[in-house]
Amino acid sequence: MSPRRRFWEFGEIMSDVAEVAYLWVKTADLTAHAAFVSDVIGLQAVAGDKDSEAGFRSDIRRRTVVLTDDPQAIGAVGLAYHTPEALEKAADRVREAGRPLIEADPETCARLFVRRAFRAEDPSGNPVDLVLGPHHSGRRFFPARDNGIEGLEGIVMRSRLTAEDIRFWTVLLGFELRDRVGEAVYIGTDALHHRVALFPSDRPGVLAVNFAVEDMEQVMINQNFLKDRQIRIAQGPGRAAASGQIFVQVHGPDGLIYGFVTGTRVIDPARHHAKQFDPSDALCCWGSRPNGVPEYEPESVNKN
Repeated sequence: MSPRRRFWEFGEIMSDVAEVAYLWVKTADLTAHAAFVSDVIGLQAVAGDKDSEAGFRSDIRRRTVVLTDDPQAIGAVGLAYHTPEALEKAADRVREAGRPLIEADPETCARLFVRRAFRAEDPSGNPVDLVLGPHHSGRRFFPARDNGIEGLEGIVMRSRLTAEDIRFWTVLLGFELRDRVGEAVYIGTDALHHRVALFPSDRPGVLAVNFAVEDMEQVMINQNFLKDRQIRIAQGPGRAAASGQIFVQVHGPDGLIYGFVTGTRVIDPARHHAKQFDPSDALCCWGSRPNGVPEYEPESVNKN
């Protein structure tokens, strides 16, 4: 078996809970944000169902990033459960805990390209879709530029109520707390160290979306591409001590950070025990500092 298996294979062989399937982003300027995702990040544009949408692929799935300027739309993170039973159990736990939960009608499921969906909300106010059967394209992913992207790896969420959010993501959704850095936490859904990170903040929202690339060379190639075009770097290149993830992240439109990552540690979930790290050096053991990202500052990560 190849040591560089694609990221989506981990869930299939480990019988794990779920994967990050998609990200819907509410944008103030659809044209500008879509141009950034295509020309700068290099995702593959696909036809949208409405003039108010722009969809993009980053792997074999039909859409992994959707931008919308529809005033009625709500941005959300989509979490795809691997079996109907796992989805039902998660929905039941959310419902029994008294958290907001709405099952999507067939029209909404068709728009999301999933078989079934529930809309939930974490205690910080972040919309989260619990879905089944995100559609695959049947065609290879062709990036808009040579960026080495292999797929959507994970997301970073802003958390106003970290302790309550941890319970939501672990006890209710069924994921695992993998490690802590100060008050920030890494959440796993499969054998990869983490798919979701929660960082303390004074407001809700998706802070960053990370795309897996082939290797460290591709991280550096992307960094040079971004620097040559004077795109503002948010942090990196760097390496996170807890996960081993090598990264470079850039500021995108609407306050959303886009990242290119590789080297995230593969663990045995049955043997892994959550550790506590000091943010002064664990956020980046290579010494890179955040640029215009308050949530990544050590003093912010340490706040209770």
